[in-house]
Amino acid sequence: MKEILAAVMLAQAPAPSDMYTFEAPFTLACTPSLMSMVRHLEKDYSEVPIMMSQVGEYTTMILFVNKGHTTSTFVVSKKNKESEEACIIWGGQSPNGGSYSVNPNPIWPGDDVNG
Repeated sequence: MKEILAAVMLAQAPAPSDMYTFEAPFTLACTPSLMSMVRHLEKDYSEVPIMMSQVGEYTTMILFVNKGHTTSTFVVSKKNKESEEACIIWGGQSPNGGSYSVNPNPIWPGDDVNG
């Protein structure tokens, strides 16, 4: 799983001067396939995948959310010719339903905000 996290970090541009890295000792919950993770999160937490982002040839980030938007789970999946692995990176609860929200009008760098 360290390879998954490293691949996600390497996909980004060089870090700003005030950004730093550190190693965090925590355990990840993983399954041998993304479909297995999908089944577990649906059965145990009533969560379904609502957003996917392919961040490399073999790496995908997936956000799972329940219908009431009160729980969500962030999963990273890595697949290559020999194997596949999906791991929960973070999960949590939002009792007020704010576990998932979409910015309906994002302002992209370079956009004219004054119209």
